Amino acid sequence: MESMRKGVPVYGVTTGYGNHAANACSGYCPENGVNIFRFHGCGTGDPIGIEETRAAMLCRIICLARGYSGVSVALLQHLADFLNQGVTPIVPCEGSVGASGDLTPMSYIGACLMGEREVFYRAK
Repeated sequence: MESMRKGVPVYGVTTGYGNHAANACSGYCPENGVNIFRFHGCGTGDPIGIEETRAAMLCRIICLARGYSGVSVALLQHLADFLNQGVTPIVPCEGSVGASGDLTPMSYIGACLMGEREVFYRAK
């Protein structure tokens, strides 16, 4: 918030993403955080297995917990709560894009964290 008050661009908050990071939004763009999940939610095919999805979520928690991505502890807690409570996002098996190879699958997980898309609850 301090950076935003000082007018310092904040990646993905007051700017676009990727090649569009140099494009400034006029102020805070809350729709960026929602639209990125919707935009990349273009997977197809049967769902990835529950165990595989949960493993990917745990890996993402571990990676994000290192502190290089600037995410909140609340996000990590929300992911952990999903795992602990048996909530597993339904993630299609095809459609991965991006350098990391997981933008599409993670967009489904992120959308579920926002209350969108569908989940398996306790494997059902």
